[in-house]
Amino acid sequence: MFKRIFQIIILLSLFLFFAFSTQAQDVKFYVYPLKLEMPVGPGESLTEEIKILNQGAETLNIRTYVMDYEIDENNEFTFFPPGYESYSAASWITLDKADFSIPTGEEDIVEVTMTIPEETEPGGHFAIIFFESVGSIEQGKSGVVVRGRIGTVVLQSSPGEERQEGHIKEFKIPKYFFSTPKFFFYGGTQAVPWEMVFHNSGNVHLNIETTIDFLDWQGRPIHKTNPQRITTLPGTDRRLKGEWRDAPLIGKLTAICKVAYGQGKLETKTISFYIIPVRTLIGLGILLAIIIIVIIFVRRYIRRLRAQNAMKDKKYDEAISQFKKALKFKPDYLEAYQALLKIYRDRKMNKEAMDLEKKVKSLKLKKSKLKTK
Repeated sequence: MFKRIFQIIILLSLFLFFAFSTQAQDVKFYVYPLKLEMPVGPGESLTEEIKILNQGAETLNIRTYVMDYEIDENNEFTFFPPGYESYSAASWITLDKADFSIPTGEEDIVEVTMTIPEETEPGGHFAIIFFESVGSIEQGKSGVVVRGRIGTVVLQSSPGEERQEGHIKEFKIPKYFFSTPKFFFYGGTQAVPWEMVFHNSGNVHLNIETTIDFLDWQGRPIHKTNPQRITTLPGTDRRLKGEWRDAPLIGKLTAICKVAYGQGKLETKTISFYIIPVRTLIGLGILLAIIIIVIIFVRRYIRRLRAQNAMKDKKYDEAISQFKKALKFKPDYLEAYQALLKIYRDRKMNKEAMDLEKKVKSLKLKKSKLKTK
């Protein structure tokens, strides 16, 4: 029986191995360009090429189709059938190939033709062409296995009253950024995050380039981010995020967001913020507390020493003055009270001595209770 179970386990393992090996075969392909700009006007036609390169270990089966799309503020894509969006260009696009295969290591070309209707209004229209890797393709049959897809965005603009307009809707950095250096006083800082939202208020797509300039408290440039380039569709917002990793440890800084778009247009927005090193401030606070404690103890020791020396020299007034100063720092300083009591008795200051005896007894009682606890 155990032999039979062992044989079943071996057969099952082999089945799973071959099953997952077949599924995990190398499917690797590239599509370029990933963005296709087609400046074609009403009543005109334009043809461009898109290349597909198979760098996988097996023959690549490709299925192509065109869809509408939209991009939300957080750069998430949503896809729709052709004609869904008002700015759709999907129905104007024809492809010379729908289903085809590419042997490993080779490339193929798909011709993209866009024909614009005569009555098209000026402005931008858009679509996306998908290249989908599927299982073996048999004409007239469905149910293929999809392994992955890559999309080429198509951007069309019709001549006429184009409005290239936009603005920085939002630019923000935390007003107070609390950095945490590796050590109390040095060792780098956390990355300072920044965020920008750009709104396209025109009627054509805009290719925008964003940079952030950072200035120190004197207005001197200390850092500039690498340009970030994205495309914004008409009437939409696009959000960009980034961070500054080499920020100073502390100080008031200024950030200037610059967005270049269209024909030499530039939008800017400026904000100020503060970098506050938490660990450094905690370390300085601890150090300051230690210094204050040391000063208190040193001053108390000096006053006590002066008072004792004054008693030896029978300078009782000076001794009384020094002990009273010591008691201001430590009201329950029993030794100072006992020394004062001795001086009062020696100088026959009976009233002061009687009052002080009560205080001394009270402090002794308090100390004895603390010891018993």
